[in-house]
Amino acid sequence: MLTKALILGISVLPPLPPTTAAHDASLVVYERTGGFAGRNDKVIVDRDGTATVLSAGHLTLTSTELRGLTTDLARITTTWSSSAGCQVADHFTYTISYENWRATRCHEIPADWRPAVDRLDALIDR
Repeated sequence: MLTKALILGISVLPPLPPTTAAHDASLVVYERTGGFAGRNDKVIVDRDGTATVLSAGHLTLTSTELRGLTTDLARITTTWSSSAGCQVADHFTYTISYENWRATRCHEIPADWRPAVDRLDALIDR
């Protein structure tokens, strides 16, 4: 079957899941990459409190955790990307996709991101 698929140019792989918060069920998509160890962390939190952590599988946020995360995300006003700090060796790159924006920051994140990033990092470390 794989040989026929290759000859006919048909893909036998399933489609990849959506990767942005534009997906209706997603509240936020958070990515943290880089560092000395070359991390590649990703968390997708759905509006119902289901979190998919790339390295750990599925988690369910309590209603208090979900409310806190939603509040922290809504308080973010720095919604543009910046390449400042990207030249630092072994830096982390942080990307948040929330509502109608997606922004990436390197090395240091804006103060208004910190509460949400801390919550999302805690999900990665669970």
